[in-house]
Amino acid sequence: MAGGKLRLFACRSGKEFASKVAEHLNRKLEEEKRILNESIHNCNHDCYFYSGEREKLGNVVVETYGSDGLVFREFANGEYYYKIKDEDKYSVRGDKAYVIQLTEKDPTLNLSIHDNIFELIVLLDMLNRSGVEETNLIIPILPYSRQDAQSGREPIMTRRLAKIFETSLINSLITIDVHSKSAIDNAYDIKKELLYASKIIIPALVEELNGDISNLVLVSTDAGGAKKVKYYAKEIGVDAVISFKERIKANLVDSVSIRGDIEGKDVCFVDDIIDTGGTIIKSIEEAHLKGARNIYIICTHPLFNGDAAEKFENLYLRGMLKKVIGTDTVNKNKEFLEKHKWFKQVAVSELFADVIFCSFMKRPVSSVYKPAEKF
Repeated sequence: MAGGKLRLFACRSGKEFASKVAEHLNRKLEEEKRILNESIHNCNHDCYFYSGEREKLGNVVVETYGSDGLVFREFANGEYYYKIKDEDKYSVRGDKAYVIQLTEKDPTLNLSIHDNIFELIVLLDMLNRSGVEETNLIIPILPYSRQDAQSGREPIMTRRLAKIFETSLINSLITIDVHSKSAIDNAYDIKKELLYASKIIIPALVEELNGDISNLVLVSTDAGGAKKVKYYAKEIGVDAVISFKERIKANLVDSVSIRGDIEGKDVCFVDDIIDTGGTIIKSIEEAHLKGARNIYIICTHPLFNGDAAEKFENLYLRGMLKKVIGTDTVNKNKEFLEKHKWFKQVAVSELFADVIFCSFMKRPVSSVYKPAEKF
């Protein structure tokens, strides 16, 4: 392990997620320090190398708005400002910075997706100008990942945002369940760790079914998700079927057709993002008409924009929906979680903590997720 200490930074919308990452990360660092101390006990206690390595494995805190050493200000015109205090104890020179931000709009802080993106850019620039050895960016849900192709006179915002992040001099990007892996690979010319939530979501689904998967069938929400559904089905040990959608325009689906027998089955739809819920709600209605016994949804990024939550609530009250299982890549306040009994949130923060730990310790990140998950 070379270089300085591990420093964990978070923008305002990423603070809660970063706190959970730090909790898991500190447990791993503490275990690593225990192993190192055992080695020191059997060797030279005064060795400079060992004392330096022990210092790097110190407790990690989330440095964010309100931290002792980090100054944040929003000016009257809406501009953002970050600064590391000039005292030596707050210096980041030579350290490895990991910056966490949840970019989707944050209703608890009244911040838009663009507020979150630009605040992140300001923080990244401040760190680079403060002498960090490297800056690693953690964005659990990558913004503009669906605007990845041009069919007319349209922007390709996936590529444009990639350029913005690249000019912010980040060394690596860590995210999870991107909308299109090939599009992200083509857009970003920096090192990427594209993680998968299956190892977190699959056990949550099996637990929700009380371990009984004998009647379970997985369904994709469209043809593009077929590979993902087949992977999930193989991991669980159940059958998979595919549905097809006919879209009128963005966020508006005309009809959904499910190809396969689901009568009397426990049906679970698998998706990466639920935005306004148009596609998945049409899918639930179709599955109900085809005689599904119970209907579940698993997704990584539960955005629930517009009136999506109210629509799911209605389906739940009518007995057409049992549960939606999603992760914490999108901010959901305590009130939302208590109000909507149909939604179950599972945390992927430990997965990100494992990746940060492996990255910092210069160990293979592939140990965190299996290559077979790269569907």
